[in-house]
Amino acid sequence: MGPRDVPTVERGDDSPEPSAPPRPPARRRSTAAAAVIAAVVVTALGAAIFASMSGHRGAPGAGDSSVVTPTMAESPTAAPSPTPGTSALQAPRRGAGLPEGVEVIAYAPTGSDEGWGTGGVITNPVTGVPDRGMVLRYAAGAWTQVGAALPGVYLGGLDMVSSSEGWALGGDGSGHGVLLHIRDGGWQQVPAPAADPQGAPAHMAMRTPDEGWLAMADPKGPDSGAHTSLLHDAGGAWSLMPTPLKYIADIAPVADGEAWVIGWNTDGTSSLVHVRGGVAAVELTSPSNSAFTRLRVLAPDDIWIEGAMHASTNADIDDVPLVYHYDGAAWANVNLHAPYGVQHVGIAARDTMWAFASVQLPPPDQTAYGQIASIFAETGGQWRALTVPYKDLQSIEVVSHASADDVWAVGVYMVTTQVPDHNGAASYASISHYVLLHYTGGAWIEWGR
Repeated sequence: MGPRDVPTVERGDDSPEPSAPPRPPARRRSTAAAAVIAAVVVTALGAAIFASMSGHRGAPGAGDSSVVTPTMAESPTAAPSPTPGTSALQAPRRGAGLPEGVEVIAYAPTGSDEGWGTGGVITNPVTGVPDRGMVLRYAAGAWTQVGAALPGVYLGGLDMVSSSEGWALGGDGSGHGVLLHIRDGGWQQVPAPAADPQGAPAHMAMRTPDEGWLAMADPKGPDSGAHTSLLHDAGGAWSLMPTPLKYIADIAPVADGEAWVIGWNTDGTSSLVHVRGGVAAVELTSPSNSAFTRLRVLAPDDIWIEGAMHASTNADIDDVPLVYHYDGAAWANVNLHAPYGVQHVGIAARDTMWAFASVQLPPPDQTAYGQIASIFAETGGQWRALTVPYKDLQSIEVVSHASADDVWAVGVYMVTTQVPDHNGAASYASISHYVLLHYTGGAWIEWGR
């Protein structure tokens, strides 16, 4: 299949909808990226895991005319985006067992009521340098810290290949990458692969304990902008896999030596790359001023791309969802007919979608990013409104689901603190924080807030 052969298919209601016009490129960072920078961690920790549901604003760095990307024959269709209504607030119940002051930054369920997480504590609102990071184990409502805490370390990425083995990724306040191998009830710090000594681990997607992929993020790449390298592990031997992507957003391994990879280009577009037989080939490229943020692999022949198209205003609240589906033979842009006003759709399962709508608050509560005012879930072709756990969430990332009413997610919110100023003026510092959310039985449970 060529990059220009991407059809647009409708799902659900067949009412006509206008095509979204091309958008100029933009350079805004996502909430997740802002959190990483605030924590003084130079690696793009867990960009896929924490991808802002409002969508990334193009690729980091300046344009590069040497990067040639194909264009699509058809732009995706999307519903217009009037300001959405506000869903009812429902204060979440506090979950028990998490150590005091610890935030769950990433969570990977490994069973019906068990999983692993990375946590951290940040108390300095000026530097954002973490007090400590840690690996956590969750089982039947109880949390256990695994191994010692790591002072000054931010653990933002997590990749589990089984209920007992996986990897945690992060960095420290000095810009050094951290890679932990979780195994046999504990973890051991391991060096980054020598195949690419630049940068720090940003995304890991292992298919088995000794075969998979790792993206290494270098904030000062070849053209002085952020850059990500793709590495492949085969039997414990890492090798560099060149790709045309400037910055890798997510990786989905599907077979031995085969993976789908999404990332950002230098011109405000995103591309999907198919890596197979030692070759990385671009399969499709998004319309201008849009971004792919997350890959969801439900089966080798059931893969989804989540993303967003950005309006000329470049405001989060004006985004429209951008979704593609792979059926084992071809990729197609899919119109899910999400409710008016939503900016992002998250794929929880083949028949379950979640959508999020943000609004911009008036001053003095106005922030650079919209705050989630409505949450919707779709099952059986029908969208329904859910309650919202907080009024100040800037993003929610669905991490897993057992059913339409049993979903785990990680939310991001901003805390602004007045700090001393040597000139006597009022100065403020804002730090992103994380909260683990479990939606079950129509109610919310939270940990870490």
